Amino acid sequence: MCYVLRFIHNVKNIERLACHLPIKELQRAEIYLVQLVQQGEFAEKIENLRKGATVPSNSKVKSLNCFLDESGILRVGGRLKYSDLSLDEKHPIVLPDKHPLTLIIVSENIEWKFIPPRSPNFGGLWEAGVKSFKHHLKRVVGNAHLTLEEFLTIILEIESVLNSRPLTPLSTEFDNFETLSPGHFLIGRPLTSIVEPDLLNISENRLSKWKKITKYSQQIWRLWKKDYLNTLQQRSKWMFSKNNVKLGALVLIKDENMPSIMWLTGRISEIIISKDEKVRVVNVLLPTGRTLKRNVRDVCVLPIND
Repeated sequence: MCYVLRFIHNVKNIERLACHLPIKELQRAEIYLVQLVQQGEFAEKIENLRKGATVPSNSKVKSLNCFLDESGILRVGGRLKYSDLSLDEKHPIVLPDKHPLTLIIVSENIEWKFIPPRSPNFGGLWEAGVKSFKHHLKRVVGNAHLTLEEFLTIILEIESVLNSRPLTPLSTEFDNFETLSPGHFLIGRPLTSIVEPDLLNISENRLSKWKKITKYSQQIWRLWKKDYLNTLQQRSKWMFSKNNVKLGALVLIKDENMPSIMWLTGRISEIIISKDEKVRVVNVLLPTGRTLKRNVRDVCVLPIND
């Protein structure tokens, strides 16, 4: 259908479309197909809405409080008009549940947005969790030889420690010191709530395999709790904002696997601005014509005066 609509456009217009199918053309074809399906399934309902007449009580979509949008598409009404959700979330398109087009829309036309290369800090919470896990696992277990069962056990213990971090107080009462943790969403209580004897000061050669794993988890909890509390009282590193990089600026692209003398040079061809109006990602055009997407921290703007 996209190519059919493109052919019609090229016949009627001087400016021809010949590149790959972008998202806009796919969405336009989807809207056209949705209109065809709705005209076949809900023709009477759509006609009543256009005339301003009441909807028959036996209509299948009577309870949905439907309306027609600017494109003439039948959408679900409701009380989410002024919410921060997108149009498709506030007012979903009405389609028959068993129609082939409905099944295709559910599974297709998904646009993935990946983080820039070599920027694990863009991963957010999951990358921070991986860092915390690896850091304390190396510090506590070290070169100890563990069986597969022991290793899986210590992994689960570390998971319970990370999922026991405090998020917010459970109560505003002065004598209530309980905090909400991710464990509350999993089992209704902190994952470390099971009382176990303190094994931190006992030598490993006096412990059984299970108690040795328990000692490892207690060591990880002690170290992680100390590190986590320190992060709650950190001084902000950046006190003043700096100017964002500019379009067309000449930059060096950092590469940790190569000496700085071998770093590539390029021009910033596109600036991607985040929601806080800061430049986080840029596209750099190389002399070969190739374009690289990089985190703004991985490019060095050369101090060249205009």
